[in-house]
Amino acid sequence: MSLDTLFQQILSTEQQLTEQTQRFKEVKVAIIRCNEKIKTATEKCEKISKELDVKAQRLSALKLQRDLMKKCEDQMLKQIEELLCQKNHLGERLVG
Repeated sequence: MSLDTLFQQILSTEQQLTEQTQRFKEVKVAIIRCNEKIKTATEKCEKISKELDVKAQRLSALKLQRDLMKKCEDQMLKQIEELLCQKNHLGERLVG
């Protein structure tokens, strides 16, 4: 192998190494960008999850309040019915 051929091979190898190093740097930058996107998406997901938890708790509290109000309404209707019955009995006593 001649010295020129060997020198050409060395230059070619160095050029390939430089190109590979550049590609590795590009891949590293792409990985960093992807990791940043993942981090941002994860933070957004956590924020939305917390918001959903708050809304679920609020909904649960509202459902409980609604149920309690419905029970109160039922009790009041029952009392109204009882009072109307008493009124009718008293009215009958007054007439009779």
